[in-house]
Amino acid sequence: MTVEWYKDVGSNYVLTVALNAAIPVVQPLLNMAIASWKRFNDRGCSNNLVNPPFRSKALTQSDLDKKYIGPVFKLSLAYASTTTYITIALLLSAGLPILIPIMFICLAARYYLDKLYILKHYQSPPM
Repeated sequence: MTVEWYKDVGSNYVLTVALNAAIPVVQPLLNMAIASWKRFNDRGCSNNLVNPPFRSKALTQSDLDKKYIGPVFKLSLAYASTTTYITIALLLSAGLPILIPIMFICLAARYYLDKLYILKHYQSPPM
């Protein structure tokens, strides 16, 4: 592998792996922000959840549940994508050692953001 290969092909590999690792982490964050905005808009742009001025535009309980209960966390998809990123990073790290720190940062971010999503955004699992 020459210097030209690292400039042409290696930089594209690093960019692709970094984007593929970052997009699944950022997408639920955007979904969480959109859901929060919808709930805020439903309350009439008020943060008052306790006092009587709190009014919802939902007519039935099921309409209200759709706004306040998040989606189901798909553990199989999260596990599959994480395993794929680790495999690709380890496979290409012999020629591109910068992938190891990039993947460490992405996996740490994924861990903490998944923890946030499970606690604040996704539905509680059935007991």
